[in-house]
This record gives sequence, C-alpha cells and structure tokens, in this order.
Amino acid sequence: MLCSGELTPADLDRWRELAAAAAEPNPFYEPDYVLPLARALGEQEEILLAVVQDEGGWLACVPVRHVARWHRIPLRALASWRGRGLLPALLGTPLVAREHLAPATAALLRGLAGSPGSWFATLDGVVADGPVYGALRAGLASEGLWGHVFAREDRAFVSRHGQDDYVQTAMQKKHLRNLRGQSRRLVEELGDELELLDRTGQDGAVAQLVELEAASHLAERGEVIAADPAIEGFFTEMCDRFAARDRLQLLALNAGGRTVAVKCNLLADPGVFYLKIAYDETLQKFSPGIQMEAAAFSLFHGRAQSMWIDSCASPENKMANRLFPERRTLETVVFAQRSPRLLLAAPAVRLAQRLRDRAMRAR
Repeated sequence: MLCSGELTPADLDRWRELAAAAAEPNPFYEPDYVLPLARALGEQEEILLAVVQDEGGWLACVPVRHVARWHRIPLRALASWRGRGLLPALLGTPLVAREHLAPATAALLRGLAGSPGSWFATLDGVVADGPVYGALRAGLASEGLWGHVFAREDRAFVSRHGQDDYVQTAMQKKHLRNLRGQSRRLVEELGDELELLDRTGQDGAVAQLVELEAASHLAERGEVIAADPAIEGFFTEMCDRFAARDRLQLLALNAGGRTVAVKCNLLADPGVFYLKIAYDETLQKFSPGIQMEAAAFSLFHGRAQSMWIDSCASPENKMANRLFPERRTLETVVFAQRSPRLLLAAPAVRLAQRLRDRAMRAR
C-alpha cells in the first residue's frame, strides 16, 4: 500500500503509464483526478493506493481506505475510495494492465482481502460487463475468496452509430419535433444560429461553467461547485491537468454572443465520460441542456477515437435516460478470505444489503 500523499514523481509516472495501458479506461482513478480530489477533501493522508507491480512497472492500482464501518456494518473493512460530495469519482473500475489482466487482478484481490485487521474488502462501482469484472470474478474463484454482489445500478450509455443519428433514434417523434421547434425559437430569441465551441484551455472557460451553474436553482441547495472553495479549486486544477494532456473537452453552446450552455467531458479513449453541464436557466423554456447534448453528439461522432459515451448520470436522470438508449451496469462487490470471521461478516453484509434495498424501494 502506498500513501497517496507521499507519492514520488516516479510513482506518478508509473500510475499514468498504467492508465494508458489499462484494460478499461477510468479517468476518475487517474492521478490527475484522485490526488486533487483527495486534497480538496482533506483526505490525502487517509487514501492509500493498493498497487500490484513488478520490475517493469505498475500492473494494477485502486485507491482505498480503511473504514470502521461500511454501510452500517460495524466491522472494519478496506473499501475502494471514490470521494464524496458534488464531484466524486463516478466510476470505480480498478486500473489493470491489459497485458497482465488475469494475474494482476488476482493479485490485487488477494492483497485487498488479506489486509490486516479488515473483515472484508469492497470494490464499488465496477463495470459489470467489462474485462476487469470478468477477471475479478475469475480471480475470486482462483484465490478461493468469498464474493457477494452488494449493489447494482444501470446508467445511461451510448455506443458509436454508423451515422450521426443519435438524437433521431433516441427520441420519440413528438419529442424530436418539440426539440426542433425549441431550437428554432431559441435562434429567433438570440438572433443568431447556435454554435458549439470547444473552449478547452482558454482563459476563463472553466470559470464560465462554474458561474453559469452558480446562477442556477441548484445554488439554493448548495449543490454547485462555487458553494465550496475547495471543490472549486479541485475542479479548476483537475480541468487544467486533463487539458494539459489533451484529455478534456470544455464545450460552450453560443448564439448571438450569449452562452446557452457549457459542459465538461473527460476523454479516456475509446470512451468519453460526461462530468458536468450547466445552462442558462433564463432560457429554460427552450431546453438548453438538451440542445447542448444534441450538439455534443455530432462532436462525438466526428472524433474517430471515441467509440462510446458514459453519461456518468444518476440512474434516475430523465434527460440522460431519454437521450442515451443503452445502459451500463455498475456493481459493488464485497469479498473476503474464507476464515472464521466470515461466519459473522457474510450475514452482516447480506443484512445491510436488505436494509439498503428496502430503503431504496421506500424512497
């Protein structure tokens, strides 16, 4: 285990090399996201990196932390870390080298399950149909570990089409007619055609998104980046880091010298990960958020390296569910060594799952 607050430049190089060679992309588990977020939350000394390595470099990596209780289970555990609050890590799939997928995943599971003092370990939000998950299931069996799927969720996702018809195929005809009518009326309102601009790396571009979001109804509940200076600092630093590596899209939908909407995406080929969108709520009757998403599809289709988009949206997000017809399933897996402790840990995990499921149904 490596402390995230004590990494050397060589460690960071190995981490980035692993991310570039990973079997599945996960920008939220790269150093340019994890380290600024941990620092903003004041948790850099608590976050550890579970690393599998050989003389050639890092073969697997996942940020973790020791917790005294997990989902109301009063047993010490080693849990994968995804941050918290407004901008957590929106995906929890570990980074595992493509060329060492099976042995590196098995070694990672073995190390996590064998952490001294922990009754069990968890991996939260792993893509359920990806190669890492397949290696995870095989590794649990080969290492003789007990495993249990604690939670599952589906979120909006879309794969590349043969042509740029994403909006047309996703929306019902009446909704598509309404959207086109709103687009025409928005153009009339602003006196100019809508134009999608890539403002990545430009001065003031990140601040524009923050300011536009701060003027929305979300500010009343404190659910905006600007509500927390530490989170605003994280967001700005993270965007700068990804932009410097050509891994950021900061898009603005403009017309008549006015910004209709701004969105921030992270690039991790072959995927695009949607992170944040803000729009001018004074134009709400024209559906500016959907206008932005519709324009962004054309940009996605024109980028040959991009094969799919992960909306990174809540499963209940109506706009994402309408525009992204496919679903990506994420699972939270609990696992442990088969020892006398498991006689208490396994029933406790299952009970916590039943209570969680009951609470979600009631909500």
